[in-house]
Amino acid sequence: MKPALIPPVLGFALLGLLAAAGWFHTVVAPDTASYLAVAKAIDPLGASRLPLYGWVAGWMLAHAAPLLAWLQATIFLGGAALLVASLERVGASRAAASAIGIAIGASTMLLLWVRDAVPEAAGHGFLFAGFAAALLAAEGSLLWVLPAALAVTLAWSLVPGLLGFAVLLAALPLLLPTRWYVRRWARALLLLAALAAPAAGLVAWRTVREGSPSIVSYGGFVMSGIGGLMLTPSVAARLPADEQPQAEAILAARTRLEQQGLSIPVPANSRGARSFFSAALFYFDIMARTYDSVVFHAVRPTRPPGESWPHFDQRLQRLTIEIVRAAPADYLAWVAGAAARLVGHALILNPVFILAFLTLLAMLLWRRGGMPAAPPEAARDTPILLAVSFLYVLGTGAPIVLITFPAERYIDSTALLLAAWPILGVLRLLNAKADRAPGTGSS
Repeated sequence: MKPALIPPVLGFALLGLLAAAGWFHTVVAPDTASYLAVAKAIDPLGASRLPLYGWVAGWMLAHAAPLLAWLQATIFLGGAALLVASLERVGASRAAASAIGIAIGASTMLLLWVRDAVPEAAGHGFLFAGFAAALLAAEGSLLWVLPAALAVTLAWSLVPGLLGFAVLLAALPLLLPTRWYVRRWARALLLLAALAAPAAGLVAWRTVREGSPSIVSYGGFVMSGIGGLMLTPSVAARLPADEQPQAEAILAARTRLEQQGLSIPVPANSRGARSFFSAALFYFDIMARTYDSVVFHAVRPTRPPGESWPHFDQRLQRLTIEIVRAAPADYLAWVAGAAARLVGHALILNPVFILAFLTLLAMLLWRRGGMPAAPPEAARDTPILLAVSFLYVLGTGAPIVLITFPAERYIDSTALLLAAWPILGVLRLLNAKADRAPGTGSS
């Protein structure tokens, strides 16, 4: 089978089995309502989310709800097929391209989240297509620059957290192995201009129209949960005078939530003191479990009637930045704890990665000869896969560590390509065994 066919064939086969068992169908998730509300807003580009997903999902839920999950799966697996095909085009071996295809086609992102009426699966499908076009633009025709820009724009229009790829994908020409040093820089700059232009246009439009340069709420409202959890009376007292009333209102609301049992307070450490630093660093799951409660029930009610969302979002961003300045050690503990949760869950709670890793380990122990030497056609595998997986993990993982918390669906999307590495090892061992089989001409 051609590697590009692996993601759709494997993915749709698994989804077909789940559908036959009655498990795979469109699910209206808790976040779905917020996307639909933005799509109906008077000023959708000045709301808390971008409206593209709400427009599409709203129509489909009203007229063809069962097909929404299948549409999201098609976009997700179709983008994966384009990525796998492009990997072969730029010099990756069939084994390496197949490893990526298997990792995506059997991923928990596909099996657990693609049925939910939220944009993550479709957004990552377009991101795969953006990677594919950027790879081809880096190594082949410059005509691929425009499809790359379109795909990445659709990706962050659905999932604003993917906005960083409008810059990161421009690094592909610099990371791929090639002799043409000057050409690499020229192509990187051209990709950067094309990928960033749509985002720059939206930023300019929002600055003029809404008075806010941010794209929806990713920097302010979402990040406010970190500040809301870091707040203590002593931290609030160190804030600038104009920020203290809002901080005190959030702190009071969070305290009421804790007293009502609707939010988890910072637990006491081994010395009996309540330490945010200790809880964030060593018991981060407590923060993850109460983050949304603080954001939606302590922070959001501080928006007064009549205030525009962009203005509210900017106020929250300024407040959170001041809280971080007032307690930088606590923020560093947050980043470290969030990173530990992200890495731990991405590896240990990643069934495809664990299965491939254990299979590889068992094959190596049985073989007792270590990994065989890579065949000549696989000379470019490591730098190509390293470039793609590094940029993918950086672009999906860094935002959820720095400005929010690693929820499970974000972790599963960050971990999408990690399983490709042990899968590649398994495929190379299988190929080496086939080469040694009688009648192949090998000694």
